[in-house]
Amino acid sequence: MLLNTRTEFGLSDLEQAMDDLSEKIAYRLKQKGFKNYTSDFEAFGVIYQEVMEYNEAIHLKEMGRFRKEELLDIAWVYRDLGN
Repeated sequence: MLLNTRTEFGLSDLEQAMDDLSEKIAYRLKQKGFKNYTSDFEAFGVIYQEVMEYNEAIHLKEMGRFRKEELLDIAWVYRDLGN
């Protein structure tokens, strides 16, 4: 018997995820401006912090919004790494 099963991820879920990410990016741009991180090391530090917060949320069985916010914060940092 499987305790953890994967749920189906549909097109509407993808569209919602993209909308959420767009909102997070717009929020962070208003908050922090259009400046990139000063180095990959700085960006890694931020990603590491967000991953640790996400890990904590999982262990505390925090569902929903908090876990989602941590993943969106990771995606926010990722958009800088290509520049």
